[in-house]
Amino acid sequence: MEAERRYALDALLDALGLPFDEQAQVRQADLDEIFGLLTLAGERDAERDGHGRPLPPAELPGARVAELAAELGRRLGVERRGREHCGKCQRNTAKHWDPSLFDGQR
Repeated sequence: MEAERRYALDALLDALGLPFDEQAQVRQADLDEIFGLLTLAGERDAERDGHGRPLPPAELPGARVAELAAELGRRLGVERRGREHCGKCQRNTAKHWDPSLFDGQR
């Protein structure tokens, strides 16, 4: 297994609270997508703001990563462990892209 796919698989299994298992049945295309989302590969070709920073994507990557982790969990018969996704998580993710959206709230 290539290092990029191994990294993506480890992230998915970690999101489920599971130890790394190279034998987990995950589609290669999903692992490639996860790797791209986690490494913000889309920023490379993104339009830039006035300061040269990449503009935020239409859809933040966290939601898609969570969807793929949940799908893997269903296939493995495991429910996601830990705290459920909340609005605060979305605010914190969005702050990464543009803190001015929150009037200086940090």
